Amino acid sequence: MPKLAPVVVFVLTLLCQTAYGNGNGDCNSDSRLHHVVVVWLKPQYQQPDDIQRLIAAHTPLRDIPDVLALDVGIMLPSDRPVVDSSYDVASHFVFCDAESMQRYVMHSNHQVFLRQYAATMIDRYTVFDFVSD
Repeated sequence: MPKLAPVVVFVLTLLCQTAYGNGNGDCNSDSRLHHVVVVWLKPQYQQPDDIQRLIAAHTPLRDIPDVLALDVGIMLPSDRPVVDSSYDVASHFVFCDAESMQRYVMHSNHQVFLRQYAATMIDRYTVFDFVSD
């Protein structure tokens, strides 16, 4: 698990450059909830076409009203021993607060994504949730 910490640090660094995005939702404070999902695909889905299909499947998730921002992409290989390069895809969501994230979790677009993609393609995943000011 400690090998995943550099992934979180990398994502935090990217946050400084991320514009909050789709205009969905008005936050009552400056703090934001960040939801990072790191995914290892089943071997039969580790081909570039399958990975791109999974990334494209995130598009309807951007339309969920509580999602302020969503970035998704592939693992960046590294020779550095502190970097975990074993995963396939990672996504980073930004929400106003925990209640916004809970509504996202229950939204029909998210449920469809889980059934059509996550349940079939994903071998395992790890989630990191944190709050920033």
